[in-house]
Amino acid sequence: MPIYDFVGKCGKSFEAVVPSGTEKTSCRCEKARCVAKRDEIVRLRGHSRQEAMNAARFLAPVVYRAKDGTYRFPGSTNSKETRRLERLGMERVELNDTVKIRKFEKSMNESERQKYQAFQAGRERLYRDQRKISRDSPEWKAAYSRMSPREREFADYAMKQNDEKRFAERSFDAGFNIQAFSYDSSNREEHRDVSTGWRGRKY
Repeated sequence: MPIYDFVGKCGKSFEAVVPSGTEKTSCRCEKARCVAKRDEIVRLRGHSRQEAMNAARFLAPVVYRAKDGTYRFPGSTNSKETRRLERLGMERVELNDTVKIRKFEKSMNESERQKYQAFQAGRERLYRDQRKISRDSPEWKAAYSRMSPREREFADYAMKQNDEKRFAERSFDAGFNIQAFSYDSSNREEHRDVSTGWRGRKY
């Protein structure tokens, strides 16, 4: 089903996945008898109405959630792999509207950001511990005691720079997304899998 923009009598605007040609739907403000009419603009990454109608051909993206909260991503919505994941007791999750898709993308990117920060924090701790061992060694202390005042000044500056070194990027972005809703023929490589008979084809 395509994505349409709707505007309610109350002025609230929202998007919804509804059957083709739907002109009116219940307003998301949930007020009694508040009806939303379809906007003339159909929104699917800025595509035309016909392209949005073609989105009806896409199956809802499916992921499987394990009991520990991690996810598995089968290559197809209905395959041997999906049945295997179901036998393992994983929960099938269908992302059947853009709200769910964007929410899932956001949660996955946040999860990956936390993993990245934890990994980099571990690297910094290891680096700090190794640095302390090196500076506490008798060899380093003896070499430092033989330095001239100018050499010590340079060594102190270098150690301060090392102490302030940070591995983590402040603006880290995992870049996780559902391709069918974030890519099209203008920005994605040719699609090859079982559904295309392993022939290259752009959507």
